[in-house]
Amino acid sequence: LIWIPVIPSVFGVTYAALYAADLWPRMNGTLLGELPEGICFTMAALWLSFMYIGLIPSNEGYAKLFEASDTASQIADRGYNVIYRSNKAAQLTKEQLSSEAAISLDSHTRVHRKPVSGGYVYWQDDTTELDQINSELEELGEHLAEEAELIRLENDLKKERASIEAKTRVYDDIAGKVLPQSQKITELCSRAEEDPSHLDEDLKLLCVYAAYIKRFANLTLIAADREEMNTEELSLAIAESLRSVRETGVPAGLYFEGGAEVPSQSVIGAYSLFESALEASLPELKGLQISIGGSLFKMSLEGVSLDLPETASASCFTEDGNTYIRCSLGKAGDPA
Repeated sequence: LIWIPVIPSVFGVTYAALYAADLWPRMNGTLLGELPEGICFTMAALWLSFMYIGLIPSNEGYAKLFEASDTASQIADRGYNVIYRSNKAAQLTKEQLSSEAAISLDSHTRVHRKPVSGGYVYWQDDTTELDQINSELEELGEHLAEEAELIRLENDLKKERASIEAKTRVYDDIAGKVLPQSQKITELCSRAEEDPSHLDEDLKLLCVYAAYIKRFANLTLIAADREEMNTEELSLAIAESLRSVRETGVPAGLYFEGGAEVPSQSVIGAYSLFESALEASLPELKGLQISIGGSLFKMSLEGVSLDLPETASASCFTEDGNTYIRCSLGKAGDPA
């Protein structure tokens, strides 16, 4: 590179000689550059060229400075020969130096590479702190997952407990509403033990009460899950009760014209009305006819005269010693 400082030297000597011989070119009678400017330009170019090729070092100790650096890094040429390496940098093989992707030296150290002018720079990342944070986050995630599972189980337990409590309330409600029938069954059983002469008659009445308890409980459980019910459920409940009624010697029939969706509580109310009228009619009842058509419930009791309570949502009239009861069960979505 010695030719670089030679260029300004040759220029300076040539300029001085031509200027001294008054041969330096002019423009409009004026020299193209006076002597002070020419000499200054030549000296500046000469010293800069010396620094550029390294004859006058501007700084020293680059290798020692890089070696003492706190950064775990190194620089290699294009042939993967290490030129500079800091004390904290690991010695890498040429296979490792030539890898384009980041490489792992151990579980917490990764080496990265980036091209620079004339070669490559390599630096190491210590991921110990990051790995520790990730480990803590993983443990925290597992802890949160366990907590979430416990919360889920607790919620499931609460739902199950609420379901049991709801069912218990339904069972208590059923027990309270069929308490009169349960007491009558108890009385019939006690009377049968004391006086077996009425056993056959008592058993038939007991079946009437038991059928009502069974079917009333079934309708109540259905109503606990559904606000609306088909009148077919009412026909099935009354049909079973009528089978027990016929065992007592009373002719009983059911005419079911077709089902309709009605409020569940209306079905329960109609069945309770049926049982109340039936129990009030026995043993004078001569015949019983039930008709269910859509949402209309009709009941004919032969040989008895009944009066319904004023609170009953049904019409009742007596003619020729027979009682006729009629009520509308409403439509789906209407109040019971």
